[in-house]
Amino acid sequence: MRNLWEEYRHYYGIRRPTTLGVRENIFTGSVSSLAWFMSAQETSFVTLGQRVLANPLKVRMHYGHPDVFDRFWFLTRGGISKASRVISISEDIFSGFNCTLRGGNVTHHEYIQVGKGRDVGLNQVSMFEAKVENAMESNCNNNEALGTILNQQFIIQLGLFTALPMIVENYLEHGFLQAIWDFLTMQLQLSSVFYTFSMGTRSHFFGRTVLHGGAKYRATGRGFVVEHKRFAEIYRLFARRHFVKAIELG
Repeated sequence: MRNLWEEYRHYYGIRRPTTLGVRENIFTGSVSSLAWFMSAQETSFVTLGQRVLANPLKVRMHYGHPDVFDRFWFLTRGGISKASRVISISEDIFSGFNCTLRGGNVTHHEYIQVGKGRDVGLNQVSMFEAKVENAMESNCNNNEALGTILNQQFIIQLGLFTALPMIVENYLEHGFLQAIWDFLTMQLQLSSVFYTFSMGTRSHFFGRTVLHGGAKYRATGRGFVVEHKRFAEIYRLFARRHFVKAIELG
């Protein structure tokens, strides 16, 4: 932490940083295959994705990942939290917007990392997908161009290509052979089915919010869940998003 704080003395571009971002270490991947899929997908976002957003794109914000804020800088510019229930529905990225618009600077550093427990149950994963799509819809309502792009993505991608950044990150972190072995193992464990399922959940909540509105903050309830669920409960949770659509398609 001492070395990280020293980064406040250095200039990144024309400004000193006001938000220092660091990477995460997802340690719950060994709980189950589902937890491994989520862990791998998340790892590609919190390392490879954040690295590219910070350098060379210079557009990294704050995404709820381990960030250190210059508290005195933020307090003199209105703080981080806002009083609106709708405009600032996502508690994460708006602090990055606030920082950038008020002349701050957000950076990313990788010589320190913070451990994080990720969602390990299917119900938790579904709640997280709902949270992401409701937050995104609150920021991008009535944007036809975005809707067109997302529709094309859902049609072409079908959830399979979400694994590509994960493979690249595994290659950078562990080497080529280990990345290929992990990818093959995931395919044998039907990871492509899970990623397609995940994409279906996202598209459902995004479409429902576009049609009916009602974007709001959703708590995901990230407890350590390793228990069997009754099929009746699983069907109740996923019927409208997956089972009914699958039956209609069949």
